Amino acid sequence: MRSKERKRILAFVAALAVCTGTVFEGLTSGAGHVYADCDKRSSIQQGASEGIPVKMVDSVDELDEAMDEAGMVKPEDLGKSGYTAEIGGELAGYDVGGDTKAQSEYSLRRIVLFADEVSDDYGASDIICYDKYDYYIFGFDTEQDTEQAYRQMVADYGSDKCMLDEIMHADDILADSGTSTSPYTAVSWGTEYMGMDTLKARVSSYSVEARVDVAVIDTGVNDSNTLFEGRIDKTASRNCYDSDNIGDYSDSLGHGSHVAGIIADATPDNVRLTILKCFSDSGTTSGTVIQKGIMAAIDQDVDVINMSVCFYGDNAKEDTKVTIDGFIAEAKKRSIVMCVAAGNAGRNGSPMDVEGNSYPADREDVITVSALQKLTAGDTDGAGDTTVKVDNTTVKFASGYSYYGDKVDFSAPGSAVRSAWKDGGYRSNTGTSMASPHIAAAAAYVKMAEPELTNYELKARLIEYSVDLGDAGKDIYCGYGCPYMADYFRNVYDDGSDIAPGKCTVTRADNTSSGIKVFWDQAENADGYMVYRKEVGVGYHCIAVVNGETFTYEDNDVQPGTYYRYAVKACRGEKLGSCAGTFLTIRLATPNVAAKNVKGGIKVAWSKTAGAQGYRIYRKKKGTSSWSVYKSVKAGTCSMMDTGASPNATYIYTVKAYHSYVWSSYSPGGASAYRVPDATFVSVRSDAKRSVYVKWKKLSGITGYQLQRSYDASFCEYRAVNLSGSAMDRTMKYLTPGKTCYVRIRCYKKSGGKVYYGAWSTVKKIKVR
Repeated sequence: MRSKERKRILAFVAALAVCTGTVFEGLTSGAGHVYADCDKRSSIQQGASEGIPVKMVDSVDELDEAMDEAGMVKPEDLGKSGYTAEIGGELAGYDVGGDTKAQSEYSLRRIVLFADEVSDDYGASDIICYDKYDYYIFGFDTEQDTEQAYRQMVADYGSDKCMLDEIMHADDILADSGTSTSPYTAVSWGTEYMGMDTLKARVSSYSVEARVDVAVIDTGVNDSNTLFEGRIDKTASRNCYDSDNIGDYSDSLGHGSHVAGIIADATPDNVRLTILKCFSDSGTTSGTVIQKGIMAAIDQDVDVINMSVCFYGDNAKEDTKVTIDGFIAEAKKRSIVMCVAAGNAGRNGSPMDVEGNSYPADREDVITVSALQKLTAGDTDGAGDTTVKVDNTTVKFASGYSYYGDKVDFSAPGSAVRSAWKDGGYRSNTGTSMASPHIAAAAAYVKMAEPELTNYELKARLIEYSVDLGDAGKDIYCGYGCPYMADYFRNVYDDGSDIAPGKCTVTRADNTSSGIKVFWDQAENADGYMVYRKEVGVGYHCIAVVNGETFTYEDNDVQPGTYYRYAVKACRGEKLGSCAGTFLTIRLATPNVAAKNVKGGIKVAWSKTAGAQGYRIYRKKKGTSSWSVYKSVKAGTCSMMDTGASPNATYIYTVKAYHSYVWSSYSPGGASAYRVPDATFVSVRSDAKRSVYVKWKKLSGITGYQLQRSYDASFCEYRAVNLSGSAMDRTMKYLTPGKTCYVRIRCYKKSGGKVYYGAWSTVKKIKVR
């Protein structure tokens, strides 16, 4: 049953309950109810009071008309000198000379409520319902009535359902940070940097004619600029702020012209702009106006929405967020992509994480965009900065003003971007406001060529074409990087061949001893495959072409500790298939391993591997075929002691480095060591003149012992004797009386033509009698 039907039935049943004095769902006839009887539009007597008829609307135009008919306060009226408002039942004159910041939070005297049904008029003088969104607007006669009603609504429905409509200001919520005087001659350097100038030139050759509608929720446009010639959908565009001038979407602030101009510059004529002006000429707006802008975009069934608007601080109240959240969710449900600015420091202080500080940038179901700037002479990298060169342009994260965080999806040119301005000319502006429309333009190209993609798939496509910036992989400053779209049409569309090769997915990319081996699945109609690679700061480039019966390639031109993303496209003649899946990995060199018998066990050591987060050590006993995991250690440790090795046995060791889910290769032969037991003295004494007697613990399984003596503690000069494995003591004679003698002993084992020595015992010293 549709929502409107439910409302009508509720009104009828409630009316019966009132007339008969019965109780309906806990509501008695003495309660003040609201009845949405859209057919009769009649008030129903309830004791001594009258219910308020709800005005039902089905479009934004009808919503504006209903608000006008109800005489609800308009934001523009509050900015007029001498405006008179009623406060607490008394008339009071405002004379603020256009400074609407002097108004209280209740000055618009209306509340937005999201609910299936309402059961009280809360003292409102008018109620309007946009049934499609379960969206009610309550209008009140005084600010005092508004305040009392708002507190009661929050108690009844919760703050996540109510929004107090308040005045907001452009300089507080528009995400630009000012003008730049940089002498750029191109309309937008970002268009070229992202390869969209190439796409725009190729539209006709690929016959890409599908219309794409992009809504720009902003301050309007000055459509006299040549960028907008034939680009604006004048029927769908509207003034959401001033209902008396719905068709006036002109721009007196410049911000909207600049944002829309970036999209127009980067896209062809079949991308049409729906201009939704949501600010007054003096730079004010309110929550309901922004909501109307989003509703209008959804009602027009646009493909992409750009909203270079950020709610900060007091403007980012929970009730504002939650009530707008519903419209963002509705846009996603309809596969409308919403691109938003991450936010700027500006008057808000230092750049911050968007999480909890910038809305709607901290939403999961929007595309959040941070800003890039060109790297100039004297620039140095700071936190999150990168120096990446694409098409002769070097950029870095705009750390001076751009917000950042885990919610950032992409980065795009935002500093000193040249575009249209309010006077019909051009100006360079800076901010994440300028970055967001670049991504909106890239999204429009994907909508144009692959309209069947879901929002998730479209985002994945932009990730596929992104040049990785900042730290490898997705990072808090640049997200997945900045899309470079120049080859997009060529990769998507046929080139005229009769048979097209199929899609190809990279399934694995394994580290080997000499490089990275890439694996992919077989594609239909392929006579060969082109292997592409990109690394941080460098876009995809072809590194190899292999025949159609080969599904692997080993890339030996790789650097330790470096991330690489691989893609493979099937080819047939001059025709390329598309890449269905890429694979990201890091080059981890194979650790070189050494093993040595030492006191207490076998010491295993290996070479450090760049990029490793840790190492796993494998061990097997000579004569066995399978490796077993012996131990795992973190990066920074490159050796370990095997104290569990059994005496008189050979052990073989090998090591793998790892980083997250990525593993290095290992040496199949490993490094071996024979565990010779440690010899230990039982007694060392000088009982007779010129002699020293030593006795040691007898060990089994060995070939013999090696005994050394010296008058030098460092054994630079010594005398040694080898004794059989059956020996257990020895008297050393003819020593110099009065001198200190140093002695030590070790075992040895002969096996397979080799001699293995154990570790030296602890040195003992004794004075010769």
